[in-house]
Amino acid sequence: EDAEAVGRRVDEEQLEEAVLAAIQQQALSGQLPVVYVSKIEKHRKKGLDIFEAIEKADAEIRQEQAAIAPAPEEGMAMAPEQAQGLAAGPEGMAPEGATAPAEFSPEAAAQLVGALQAGI
Repeated sequence: EDAEAVGRRVDEEQLEEAVLAAIQQQALSGQLPVVYVSKIEKHRKKGLDIFEAIEKADAEIRQEQAAIAPAPEEGMAMAPEQAQGLAAGPEGMAPEGATAPAEFSPEAAAQLVGALQAGI
């Protein structure tokens, strides 16, 4: 490998670590629901890197949000790509009565984050 390729790989590894740390912080603070972290991890276990896993989880969440969104008013429509996905945070989760995610606990979040970090 040439020096440039090694440098790019080091940069990528540092970015992965930063993303994992951000996910951990958001999960522990309640900003990122544990169910969202589990969706990311599900895609990581399929062999995707953290960035691809986040994109897949985000697309999955957007589809779920679009499916549960109230019917638009006449003449208005929301395409699935307009749903906020992961960017919606806890407020974007399915309403009560929908499939309920596991209750948030710091221990559960720490376990999920540990699983994410083990995948590096």
